[in-house]
Amino acid sequence: MEEQNDFFTELEKLGDEIFCSVMEGSIQVLKGTKEILLELSYNTQIFLDETISEAEIAYNERKNRQEEPSQELKQRLYNLVGGNQEIAERLIDSEKERNPGYPEKWYWEKIVYDLERDRN
Repeated sequence: MEEQNDFFTELEKLGDEIFCSVMEGSIQVLKGTKEILLELSYNTQIFLDETISEAEIAYNERKNRQEEPSQELKQRLYNLVGGNQEIAERLIDSEKERNPGYPEKWYWEKIVYDLERDRN
């Protein structure tokens, strides 16, 4: 009977050791998983920041292209000031001081409009 008790005691100890070993292994796996998830989160944030930045640059470039005065518009202004680009640039700069914050194309259109209106 004592041998049987010793056997069950040893079996219980072995079960406890296996359980502890499995728990330690699980803890290590969880720690590794946590590290992987933290690194993944960090890398994802970097990727998103870069993607947003690239999208903002592309959007602004596209927007600026749309807001740049066309060659035709520039030529209209140059014709209105007798081909003198210096005068045209001074008019643009003056308008920018009076009305800051508009797209470049707006200033060119305004000067052309004002000059054509004043001529009529």
